[in-house]
Amino acid sequence: MGESKEQLDLKTQVDEVAGKINAYLRELEEIGCEFKDFDKDWSTSTAASGRGDGGGREILWCWQFGEDRIAAWHELDAGFAGRQPLPRC
Repeated sequence: MGESKEQLDLKTQVDEVAGKINAYLRELEEIGCEFKDFDKDWSTSTAASGRGDGGGREILWCWQFGEDRIAAWHELDAGFAGRQPLPRC
């Protein structure tokens, strides 16, 4: 027995949303950002990072969903748990 029309319609919708998500991820990559995590709660732990100069060493600028600006950084190997606040200018 084949898939119902409803199942086919839902599959089409899922494919369209997945395509949009992949396009957004490619756009982030094009501007030097790396999306970090789908599995954790978007509002508390999803982060995108871009490379920056941390006083002569390479660091990652870190933004979390829900933040209005980039407000943190971390060492390349420290991960999200190693986030440090950026000084206010």
